[in-house]
Amino acid sequence: MFKTNEINYIDCHMHLQLPEFDGCRDEIVSMAAENGVTHMLCNSTGPLDWETVYNYSLKYDTVVPCFGFHPWSTSSHLEDWQNKLRQYLTMTASGVGEIGLDRWKKPFDADVQQYLLDTQLKLAAELERPVFIHCIKAWGRLVNIIKSQKKLPPFIVIHAYNGSLELTRQLLDIGCVFSFAGNCLSPKKLKARRLIRFIPSDKFYIETDSPELIPPAEYLSRKVLRKNGLPRNEPCNLPAILAGIAEIRGICAEKLKAQIAKNASELLKAMKNNLAETSKHSL
Repeated sequence: MFKTNEINYIDCHMHLQLPEFDGCRDEIVSMAAENGVTHMLCNSTGPLDWETVYNYSLKYDTVVPCFGFHPWSTSSHLEDWQNKLRQYLTMTASGVGEIGLDRWKKPFDADVQQYLLDTQLKLAAELERPVFIHCIKAWGRLVNIIKSQKKLPPFIVIHAYNGSLELTRQLLDIGCVFSFAGNCLSPKKLKARRLIRFIPSDKFYIETDSPELIPPAEYLSRKVLRKNGLPRNEPCNLPAILAGIAEIRGICAEKLKAQIAKNASELLKAMKNNLAETSKHSL
Protein backbone atom coordinates (compact mmCIF):
# COMPACT_ATOMS: atom_id res chain seq x y z
CA MET A 1 0.00 0.00 0.00
CA PHE A 2 1.30 3.46 -0.82
CA LYS A 3 2.75 5.58 1.98
CA THR A 4 1.88 9.21 2.68
CA ASN A 5 5.00 10.22 4.59
CA GLU A 6 7.76 9.51 2.07
CA ILE A 7 6.94 11.75 -0.88
CA ASN A 8 9.81 12.87 -3.09
CA TYR A 9 8.47 13.56 -6.58
CA ILE A 10 4.77 12.79 -7.10
CA ASP A 11 3.18 12.44 -10.52
CA CYS A 12 -0.36 13.65 -9.82
CA HIS A 13 -1.89 12.24 -13.01
CA MET A 14 -0.74 9.49 -15.37
CA HIS A 15 -2.04 6.36 -17.18
CA LEU A 16 0.19 3.34 -16.72
CA GLN A 17 -2.58 1.08 -18.06
CA LEU A 18 -2.58 2.46 -21.61
CA PRO A 19 -1.27 0.23 -24.43
CA GLU A 20 1.69 2.54 -25.13
CA PHE A 21 3.30 0.97 -22.04
CA ASP A 22 2.62 -2.66 -22.97
CA GLY A 23 5.70 -4.81 -22.57
CA CYS A 24 7.73 -2.21 -20.66
CA ARG A 25 5.84 -1.34 -17.47
CA ASP A 26 8.47 -2.77 -15.14
CA GLU A 27 11.04 -0.57 -16.88
CA ILE A 28 8.76 2.49 -16.75
CA VAL A 29 8.18 2.10 -13.01
CA SER A 30 11.85 1.35 -12.36
CA MET A 31 13.07 4.39 -14.30
CA ALA A 32 10.59 6.58 -12.46
CA ALA A 33 11.94 5.33 -9.13
CA GLU A 34 15.53 5.92 -10.29
CA ASN A 35 14.55 9.54 -10.99
CA GLY A 36 13.07 9.98 -7.53
CA VAL A 37 9.37 9.51 -8.35
CA THR A 38 7.87 7.90 -5.25
CA HIS A 39 4.16 8.19 -6.12
CA MET A 40 2.26 7.95 -9.40
CA LEU A 41 -1.49 8.58 -9.42
CA CYS A 42 -2.74 6.19 -12.08
CA ASN A 43 -6.10 7.42 -13.35
CA SER A 44 -8.47 4.97 -14.99
CA THR A 45 -10.72 5.82 -17.93
CA GLY A 46 -13.77 3.63 -17.26
CA PRO A 47 -15.10 0.25 -16.15
CA LEU A 48 -13.05 -1.60 -18.76
CA ASP A 49 -9.75 -0.70 -17.12
CA TRP A 50 -10.63 -0.50 -13.41
CA GLU A 51 -9.38 -4.02 -12.74
CA THR A 52 -6.16 -3.33 -14.68
CA VAL A 53 -5.43 -0.17 -12.68
CA TYR A 54 -6.22 -2.04 -9.47
CA ASN A 55 -3.81 -4.85 -10.37
CA TYR A 56 -0.99 -2.41 -11.16
CA SER A 57 -1.52 -0.79 -7.77
CA LEU A 58 -1.02 -4.23 -6.23
CA LYS A 59 2.10 -4.93 -8.25
CA TYR A 60 3.85 -1.57 -7.86
CA ASP A 61 4.06 0.19 -4.48
CA THR A 62 4.56 3.54 -6.19
CA VAL A 63 1.23 3.33 -8.06
CA VAL A 64 -1.75 5.01 -6.39
CA PRO A 65 -5.02 3.89 -8.05
CA CYS A 66 -7.84 6.19 -9.11
CA PHE A 67 -11.11 4.78 -10.42
CA GLY A 68 -13.55 6.79 -12.50
CA PHE A 69 -15.58 7.15 -15.69
CA HIS A 70 -13.87 9.44 -18.25
CA PRO A 71 -16.21 11.48 -20.51
CA TRP A 72 -14.66 9.81 -23.57
CA SER A 73 -15.73 6.38 -22.28
CA THR A 74 -19.50 6.80 -22.25
CA SER A 75 -19.83 4.00 -24.81
CA SER A 76 -18.58 1.55 -22.14
CA HIS A 77 -21.56 2.43 -19.94
CA LEU A 78 -22.45 -0.60 -17.80
CA GLU A 79 -25.72 -1.16 -16.01
CA ASP A 80 -24.07 -1.88 -12.65
CA TRP A 81 -21.16 0.55 -12.99
CA GLN A 82 -22.06 2.54 -9.87
CA ASN A 83 -21.94 -0.51 -7.62
CA LYS A 84 -18.70 -1.68 -9.21
CA LEU A 85 -17.08 1.73 -8.79
CA ARG A 86 -18.16 1.89 -5.16
CA GLN A 87 -16.67 -1.56 -4.62
CA TYR A 88 -13.26 -0.56 -5.99
CA LEU A 89 -13.22 2.65 -3.97
CA THR A 90 -14.31 1.13 -0.67
CA MET A 91 -11.90 -1.81 -0.95
CA THR A 92 -8.86 0.36 -1.70
CA ALA A 93 -7.16 3.57 -0.71
CA SER A 94 -7.83 5.52 -3.90
CA GLY A 95 -9.22 8.58 -5.64
CA VAL A 96 -12.03 9.12 -8.17
CA GLY A 97 -10.65 9.80 -11.62
CA GLU A 98 -10.44 10.53 -14.38
CA ILE A 99 -13.90 12.10 -14.59
CA GLY A 100 -15.31 15.24 -16.16
CA LEU A 101 -16.84 16.88 -19.24
CA ASP A 102 -15.66 17.16 -22.83
CA ARG A 103 -17.29 18.96 -25.76
CA TRP A 104 -14.20 18.74 -27.98
CA LYS A 105 -14.02 15.06 -28.92
CA LYS A 106 -17.01 14.15 -31.09
CA PRO A 107 -19.52 12.64 -31.01
CA PHE A 108 -20.44 13.34 -27.40
CA ASP A 109 -23.58 13.12 -25.30
CA ALA A 110 -23.60 16.11 -22.97
CA ASP A 111 -26.47 14.75 -20.87
CA VAL A 112 -24.76 11.40 -20.27
CA GLN A 113 -21.51 13.15 -19.39
CA GLN A 114 -23.32 15.38 -16.90
CA TYR A 115 -25.07 12.38 -15.32
CA LEU A 116 -21.79 10.48 -14.95
CA LEU A 117 -19.96 13.47 -13.48
CA ASP A 118 -22.75 14.36 -11.06
CA THR A 119 -23.08 10.76 -9.87
CA GLN A 120 -19.34 10.38 -9.34
CA LEU A 121 -19.04 13.70 -7.50
CA LYS A 122 -21.76 12.58 -5.10
CA LEU A 123 -20.05 9.22 -4.52
CA ALA A 124 -16.67 10.90 -3.96
CA ALA A 125 -18.23 13.31 -1.46
CA GLU A 126 -19.96 10.46 0.36
CA LEU A 127 -16.74 8.45 0.62
CA GLU A 128 -14.64 11.59 1.16
CA ARG A 129 -12.31 10.88 -1.75
CA PRO A 130 -10.49 13.35 -4.02
CA VAL A 131 -11.64 13.68 -7.63
CA PHE A 132 -9.53 14.30 -10.73
CA ILE A 133 -11.34 16.38 -13.33
CA HIS A 134 -10.90 16.50 -17.11
CA CYS A 135 -12.65 19.42 -18.79
CA ILE A 136 -12.49 20.71 -22.36
CA LYS A 137 -14.88 23.33 -23.75
CA ALA A 138 -17.42 22.75 -20.97
CA TRP A 139 -16.21 24.99 -18.16
CA GLY A 140 -19.47 26.80 -17.50
CA ARG A 141 -21.35 23.55 -17.12
CA LEU A 142 -18.60 22.13 -14.92
CA VAL A 143 -18.74 25.11 -12.55
CA ASN A 144 -22.53 24.84 -12.35
CA ILE A 145 -22.42 21.12 -11.61
CA ILE A 146 -19.86 21.58 -8.85
CA LYS A 147 -21.84 24.47 -7.33
CA SER A 148 -25.01 22.36 -7.37
CA GLN A 149 -23.53 19.70 -5.07
CA LYS A 150 -24.83 19.62 -1.50
CA LYS A 151 -21.49 18.24 -0.35
CA LEU A 152 -18.13 18.42 -2.14
CA PRO A 153 -15.26 15.93 -2.21
CA PRO A 154 -12.27 16.88 -0.01
CA PHE A 155 -10.18 17.74 -3.10
CA ILE A 156 -11.28 18.69 -6.62
CA VAL A 157 -8.14 18.47 -8.76
CA ILE A 158 -8.41 20.08 -12.19
CA HIS A 159 -6.04 18.02 -14.32
CA ALA A 160 -3.82 19.57 -17.04
CA TYR A 161 -5.32 22.96 -16.35
CA ASN A 162 -5.42 25.64 -19.03
CA GLY A 163 -8.36 27.94 -18.28
CA SER A 164 -8.70 31.71 -18.20
CA LEU A 165 -7.83 33.85 -15.18
CA GLU A 166 -11.51 34.67 -14.66
CA LEU A 167 -12.39 30.97 -14.70
CA THR A 168 -9.49 30.24 -12.37
CA ARG A 169 -10.85 32.68 -9.81
CA GLN A 170 -14.27 30.97 -10.00
CA LEU A 171 -12.71 27.53 -9.52
CA LEU A 172 -10.59 28.76 -6.61
CA ASP A 173 -13.71 30.21 -4.98
CA ILE A 174 -15.41 26.79 -5.04
CA GLY A 175 -12.36 25.02 -3.64
CA CYS A 176 -10.58 23.54 -6.65
CA VAL A 177 -6.85 22.87 -6.93
CA PHE A 178 -4.82 22.66 -10.14
CA SER A 179 -2.36 20.28 -11.78
CA PHE A 180 -0.04 21.24 -14.65
CA ALA A 181 1.62 18.94 -17.18
CA GLY A 182 4.87 19.23 -19.11
CA ASN A 183 3.28 20.47 -22.32
CA CYS A 184 2.87 23.87 -20.64
CA LEU A 185 6.65 24.29 -20.94
CA SER A 186 6.32 25.00 -24.64
CA PRO A 187 7.17 28.67 -25.32
CA LYS A 188 3.87 28.90 -27.21
CA LYS A 189 1.81 28.13 -24.07
CA LEU A 190 1.60 31.73 -22.91
CA LYS A 191 -1.74 31.37 -21.12
CA ALA A 192 -0.53 28.30 -19.22
CA ARG A 193 2.59 30.17 -18.16
CA ARG A 194 0.49 33.01 -16.74
CA LEU A 195 -1.58 30.47 -14.83
CA ILE A 196 1.52 28.76 -13.45
CA ARG A 197 2.58 32.08 -11.95
CA PHE A 198 -0.95 32.92 -10.73
CA ILE A 199 -2.07 29.75 -8.89
CA PRO A 200 -1.47 29.92 -5.10
CA SER A 201 1.29 27.60 -3.92
CA ASP A 202 -1.02 25.52 -1.71
CA LYS A 203 -3.31 24.80 -4.70
CA PHE A 204 -0.54 23.69 -7.07
CA TYR A 205 0.34 20.19 -8.36
CA ILE A 206 2.38 18.72 -11.23
CA GLU A 207 1.72 15.72 -13.46
CA THR A 208 2.98 14.05 -16.62
CA ASP A 209 -0.33 12.63 -17.96
CA SER A 210 1.94 9.92 -19.37
CA PRO A 211 2.00 8.84 -22.12
CA GLU A 212 0.34 12.07 -23.35
CA LEU A 213 0.97 15.85 -22.99
CA ILE A 214 4.56 15.56 -24.13
CA PRO A 215 6.95 18.26 -22.86
CA PRO A 216 9.50 19.93 -25.16
CA ALA A 217 12.44 17.72 -26.12
CA GLU A 218 14.83 19.21 -23.54
CA TYR A 219 12.58 17.92 -20.74
CA LEU A 220 12.56 14.30 -21.95
CA SER A 221 14.81 11.92 -20.02
CA ARG A 222 14.90 9.71 -23.10
CA LYS A 223 13.23 9.69 -26.50
CA VAL A 224 11.00 6.70 -27.19
CA LEU A 225 8.81 7.07 -30.27
CA ARG A 226 5.28 5.71 -30.41
CA LYS A 227 3.55 4.27 -33.46
CA ASN A 228 2.24 7.74 -34.34
CA GLY A 229 5.82 9.02 -34.52
CA LEU A 230 5.50 11.24 -31.43
CA PRO A 231 7.66 10.79 -28.33
CA ARG A 232 6.14 8.89 -25.42
CA ASN A 233 5.83 10.83 -22.20
CA GLU A 234 6.94 8.94 -19.10
CA PRO A 235 6.89 9.54 -15.32
CA CYS A 236 10.71 9.67 -15.27
CA ASN A 237 10.40 13.08 -16.99
CA LEU A 238 8.77 14.56 -13.89
CA PRO A 239 11.90 16.04 -12.21
CA ALA A 240 12.85 17.93 -15.39
CA ILE A 241 9.25 19.08 -15.86
CA LEU A 242 9.11 20.30 -12.27
CA ALA A 243 12.38 22.20 -12.70
CA GLY A 244 11.02 23.91 -15.82
CA ILE A 245 7.77 24.86 -14.10
CA ALA A 246 9.69 26.13 -11.07
CA GLU A 247 11.64 28.44 -13.35
CA ILE A 248 8.39 29.85 -14.74
CA ARG A 249 7.11 30.42 -11.18
CA GLY A 250 10.36 32.15 -10.34
CA ILE A 251 11.40 29.82 -7.49
CA CYS A 252 14.00 27.09 -7.08
CA ALA A 253 13.05 23.53 -7.99
CA GLU A 254 13.65 22.21 -4.45
CA LYS A 255 11.24 24.75 -2.98
CA LEU A 256 8.52 23.82 -5.49
CA LYS A 257 9.12 20.11 -4.94
CA ALA A 258 8.76 20.56 -1.17
CA GLN A 259 5.55 22.57 -1.58
CA ILE A 260 4.00 19.98 -3.90
CA ALA A 261 5.02 17.18 -1.53
CA LYS A 262 3.26 19.05 1.28
CA ASN A 263 0.15 19.57 -0.84
CA ALA A 264 0.17 15.97 -2.03
CA SER A 265 0.54 14.60 1.48
CA GLU A 266 -2.90 15.95 2.35
CA LEU A 267 -4.28 14.71 -0.96
CA LEU A 268 -3.02 11.17 -0.33
CA LYS A 269 -4.37 11.16 3.21
CA ALA A 270 -7.80 11.92 1.78
CA MET A 271 -7.56 8.76 -0.35
CA LYS A 272 -7.61 6.58 2.75
CA ASN A 273 -10.68 5.67 4.71
CA ASN A 274 -11.86 3.31 7.43
CA LEU A 275 -13.18 0.80 4.91
CA ALA A 276 -9.81 0.24 3.23
CA GLU A 277 -7.53 -2.15 5.06
CA THR A 278 -3.95 -1.21 5.81
CA SER A 279 -2.68 -3.79 3.32
CA LYS A 280 -3.73 -4.42 -0.26
CA HIS A 281 -6.05 -7.30 -0.96
CA SER A 282 -8.16 -8.75 -3.74
CA LEU A 283 -11.63 -7.62 -4.63
